Amino acid sequence: MSLSKVDKKASALAGGVPRLPRVPRLLQHDGSMTCQLEQVSHQTARILSRQEWTAPGRLMARMALGRTRRERLWHRMVTLGGDKPWLWGLTVMLPASRRPWLQPLQQVGDQPLGTLLFETMKARRVAKSITLLTAGACFAGLWPGQAPQENALWARQSLFEVAGELVYLAEVLLPDCPST
Repeated sequence: MSLSKVDKKASALAGGVPRLPRVPRLLQHDGSMTCQLEQVSHQTARILSRQEWTAPGRLMARMALGRTRRERLWHRMVTLGGDKPWLWGLTVMLPASRRPWLQPLQQVGDQPLGTLLFETMKARRVAKSITLLTAGACFAGLWPGQAPQENALWARQSLFEVAGELVYLAEVLLPDCPST
């Protein structure tokens, strides 16, 4: 059986395309990332840094939530880890003043979101996207004051349904993340 000219070109091109590394299991898991991190690290995951604010949403989150440019959204940016930072996360949703049933998620403080989101509020993941971020990735705009590492970082964006409302969650596995 001989290959056509198109097949030969496709084969030649495929040989020059770099293969992506295998997607970490942590990002393939559909449950709580916090629980997964604790399981693989044998450490208690804790919030190392946290910022919360209400402002117009970033483009990706706003689009995922189906919100306009002028709508103010609640944001929570955290660094989660053990001895070292493992994960950077961003949660975006409507403010609890507009949706009171979202209030528990916005009052979680220095506790990881996973247990509350999955066990108490029975969140359902309705969409997810996993990507490998490189130094020039536009995702850098979500990481104020810092450029991404020179090395590529794995990231996941998810959309959850909680009590009829959408919640956007972005997670980036940092270089010291266990089992990446």
